[in-house]
Amino acid sequence: MVNSVQECDAGGEEEILLSSSSPAYRCFDRLWRHRFVFVAVLDFCLVLVALRLTFFLRYNFDWPLLRSFPSPDFMPLLRWSMILGFVWILSIWREGGYRGGMRGVASRLNILRSVIVGGFYALVLLLAISFLHRDLHLSRAVYVGTGLFGVLFMLALRVGICCLEKSIHRRGLLTRKIALAGSCDHLREFLNKLRADDKHAEVAGVLQWEVDGSAHQTVPEFANYPVYETLRDLPEFYRDRPFDELFLAPSVCHGDRGKELKEQLPFVLEFCERRGISLYCIPPSHAASVVLTEAGTFYGTPIQQLRPVSISKPQQAVKRSMDVAVSCSALILGAPIWLAICAAVKFTSPGPVFYGQERLKRNGKLFTAWKFRTMVENADDVLEGYLDRHPELRSEWEKHHKLKDDPRVTFTGRILRKFSLDELPQFWNVLKGDMSVVGPRPIVEQEIYKYGNMYDLYCHVKPGITGLWQVSGRSNTSYQERIYLDQYYVKRWSLWMDVFVIFKTAYVIITRRGAC
Repeated sequence: MVNSVQECDAGGEEEILLSSSSPAYRCFDRLWRHRFVFVAVLDFCLVLVALRLTFFLRYNFDWPLLRSFPSPDFMPLLRWSMILGFVWILSIWREGGYRGGMRGVASRLNILRSVIVGGFYALVLLLAISFLHRDLHLSRAVYVGTGLFGVLFMLALRVGICCLEKSIHRRGLLTRKIALAGSCDHLREFLNKLRADDKHAEVAGVLQWEVDGSAHQTVPEFANYPVYETLRDLPEFYRDRPFDELFLAPSVCHGDRGKELKEQLPFVLEFCERRGISLYCIPPSHAASVVLTEAGTFYGTPIQQLRPVSISKPQQAVKRSMDVAVSCSALILGAPIWLAICAAVKFTSPGPVFYGQERLKRNGKLFTAWKFRTMVENADDVLEGYLDRHPELRSEWEKHHKLKDDPRVTFTGRILRKFSLDELPQFWNVLKGDMSVVGPRPIVEQEIYKYGNMYDLYCHVKPGITGLWQVSGRSNTSYQERIYLDQYYVKRWSLWMDVFVIFKTAYVIITRRGAC
């Protein structure tokens, strides 16, 4: 593959070709693959900066709610702060925060968790040092400030690296070559999503087989790629088209084909390990309804315990505690915003300030979800008349239950929707226990049939004000993708996922990506 970079100078334009085999490209690629070493060094520096900044703010300004202390000497603390930085980095490494490869929600959750958990361990160490060395007695605000600034600085660094990575990939540099292996039905959808969403991955080829061992099919999606028929062709595949990652979709196969796949899997694992190829598995859809929880042995036989998808009672208690804390803060601190919105809605269009609609909550029960009114009073009549005049939009409404240019929405309503302020009253629903801050999208009874068998899974948890759908494109996602995101959230729930979604929601609101 050839990547080109164009440069302009006084003498005119000159095109510089940077091939993947050139020394400069190989050096750049090697440095980028080891970028986490540089990230760890920068993390260490950021810990020192966070501690020094907190120290300066605490002891050089008079804060109304904090007692005044004489400023201690910072230099003795500097030696211990280096240990603090080392422990923080070591904790991030132990939590897998410096590993690359996996992307998407799971990767971001791991980064967020590793930074926060690492900061917790490091601050516990700082507290212990301060307790054992009375000369290093510090205000508690220094501990809290160091932790907050350290987390914010490290997350900002990772956001910057992500933006740099996207910029590099847009220029056609450092594209990763991947290979796909599996049945054509299982790979087709994955390949379509990959081509649409992953701009820095190049498909090197496909290892395709049929589940029942029937004749090889010609698939239009694979027309532009070399296609191999068995896992025995993997060495030839790699020799002709080297790749960095292999995605394996081990669908259930029968007869000789199933036996062949079982025999070849150890060979595939060894082949990838020897050549440093990252191997990923795309699980079949039925396997997503259970979660691997614990590995062990049973009479000398390796086993893994599986459990159905559910959120335990302690997890529900933790989630509820966070919901109450966040909703109370939003209701109290956001009171001035509430009053301003109430006045704007009341005086710009006739009708009530709030709008309630029956939605489904946990266990399939109905509740009234509240919003600030963003539509005209006779919204149903306006919508029906609009669809009669524009019949080409009726299919869009029936498919998504949304219109990009909805005639029912008022001027104030468009502003509220643009910044998602119309959903603020739902914090009252959260406080009452009908909803959660983070959860699946609340649906109406008419949408149950679209969920099919997934509706029972949907009823496992409370609907949320925000969720994976809201931070993954919102209006730009199809209805089936929304269902998949709700399904993924319920099956893979964790406290870290809720924290990640809350942070991502703030980013989406500020950048207004996918707003209705």
